[in-house]
Amino acid sequence: MIAQNKTMNVDHTTELEIELICRRLKYSVTAFDILHWLDSFSTKEERRIALRVLRIVDYLDENDIVEGYKSCLEKIFKSFTNKQTIVMLHPIGEVGKSGTLMFYFINKALKIIDKKYKTLKIRFVSQKGQLKKQDYKFDTALILFDDFIGSGKTVGNYYKSFVKPQISVINNSPQVFLLAVAALENGVTYLESRYPETTIFTYIKYRRAFSKEGSPFGYRKDMTVARDLCYKYGKNLFKVYDDKKKIYVDYPLGFDNSQALLVFSYGTPNNSLPIIWSTANGWVPLFPRMWKEKLSAAKSFRKETSHWLSLVNSLNFSAISRFASGQKTVGQKQFGVFNKTDFQLFALVRLKRMKRAIPIICQLLGLRIDDYSLLISKGKKRGLLDAQANLTEEGIKVYNNVTKYVNAAKATFIKSSYGMNSVSYVPKSFRGKA
Repeated sequence: MIAQNKTMNVDHTTELEIELICRRLKYSVTAFDILHWLDSFSTKEERRIALRVLRIVDYLDENDIVEGYKSCLEKIFKSFTNKQTIVMLHPIGEVGKSGTLMFYFINKALKIIDKKYKTLKIRFVSQKGQLKKQDYKFDTALILFDDFIGSGKTVGNYYKSFVKPQISVINNSPQVFLLAVAALENGVTYLESRYPETTIFTYIKYRRAFSKEGSPFGYRKDMTVARDLCYKYGKNLFKVYDDKKKIYVDYPLGFDNSQALLVFSYGTPNNSLPIIWSTANGWVPLFPRMWKEKLSAAKSFRKETSHWLSLVNSLNFSAISRFASGQKTVGQKQFGVFNKTDFQLFALVRLKRMKRAIPIICQLLGLRIDDYSLLISKGKKRGLLDAQANLTEEGIKVYNNVTKYVNAAKATFIKSSYGMNSVSYVPKSFRGKA
């Protein structure tokens, strides 16, 4: 629920800016999510600065991640003199960490470039203890991959502690590549200076947000104002226990002062500014990274989706009929009958329209990958999805018709229940839409 303790109006310029930010973030959040987030800042000026910070945040979705891996893998493969090299791919981090999730994306990238490098013998090594058991008699390359290199210390420690001890005792040790979709420049420099035996490939490099060498905020005065705001609120949002000092250390600008402004579709690195992702001390994040909050978000999404179905079913069954398994008549009015699969199919179409990645769809709907495949088949049979599992024109049309009724109902509810002036940050319309 949007807090009601502030009453600042949203002018046309701010509406436009928020709409552009939503577009830049690929509609992973809504205008009202942003308005709710802004409500955590105390003054109009702070909210203006916060919007400027948000304007620079980079959002990488499934297509970006796959393209990043594809680009880097091609560069690595082209460097091989032996076209029959054995390539071992191993995620950086423990099972359950984001590195493991990367298997899905990197495998998708490999399928795209498979024909060009079909002579390579590619193996996936999921467990760190399996590295020493591999066959290193032939020309071998070991690619350690992750989504993001921040300070470089996490990647460096993993390589130093778990990988290097296993391969250093091998006579014919492999070439080692460190691969990440995105990285901070200082993190790459850190790794290059300490582990020169490795070669690093990244798709996108970023400077720290408040770097003196060139900040995305431009002139030092503007950069300082943004930094001070992020520090002011961030200092209460992220602490890490220091084993050496035996104390908790504040990281108001992200882990190890990384100052990152990056979000992935499935989660946010703790190197990014805590004001974006933290839930500490009641803070309202735009992109929560903890599983507890993600599960809560999944529950909220399913609840909202169920409400949408019920709402439109009561207003106009024909608008929602494509998702119903049956129908019933009460008096002179028709209503749809929906089962669990019908609900999941509508939720799937909604998430496809939001351009969510497959792992996120499965997470939000509580699906296994085989469940997801079955749901895709049902969507194709109903004409909502095409052969590539993308929304058809009919699917988009049906969904847009549903949202038309939902938005109209929301507008009526807000006007009758709140009287717009009492609701913090909620404009009477947002770019012409209630």
